[in-house]
Amino acid sequence: MVPSWGVPLEEIELGIKHGVRKVNFDTDLRMALTGTIRKVPAEDNGQFDPRKYLAPGVEAMSAVCFDRFDRSGCAGMASISGSFRSRTWPNDTNPDA
Repeated sequence: MVPSWGVPLEEIELGIKHGVRKVNFDTDLRMALTGTIRKVPAEDNGQFDPRKYLAPGVEAMSAVCFDRFDRSGCAGMASISGSFRSRTWPNDTNPDA
């Protein structure tokens, strides 16, 4: 199997329309985070506080997620399929409790 990273989003959208139900966007998320982490010190080379570059990195990753949710046609479906927070946690280890 050839590597699948670098597949244009238009081809992924077409695959979804033809029945593909599992798509990984890990590379896109890592690129968003890494790009933001590199950008902050480049703009302010005295900046070394991780909070100053990790928070924008998480925001960049969230933006990628929302874009992919929209493109794949699954935006807003969490309420249809059930909520993550409503799941039963084994051994009463709910992290939100």
